[in-house]
Amino acid sequence: MKWEIELSQAIADQKKIEIEYNGAVREVAPHILGCSATGQLTVSTFQFHHSTNPMKNNQWRTFIVDNIESLKILDDTFFPRCDYNPYDKNFQKVVSQI
Repeated sequence: MKWEIELSQAIADQKKIEIEYNGAVREVAPHILGCSATGQLTVSTFQFHHSTNPMKNNQWRTFIVDNIESLKILDDTFFPRCDYNPYDKNFQKVVSQI
């Protein structure tokens, strides 16, 4: 599936990623990759930077993996957020998580 291997690797290595989504470049820390209640592969991230809307910086964001236009694993690592919920009820099945 598109981006699944890269996202799983970034989660395992706790590496930040840069994605293009809905035409905006975002720098995020992926925490959980899994299937939503609707069966879509999604990734739960903490977003550090949004290229077109700074009001969306520094918050949790979930993205549909098939809608990610590009993905680059960065050299920067991250620590899990203190408000990270490993039991996120939005995921019916977890593929990879911190």
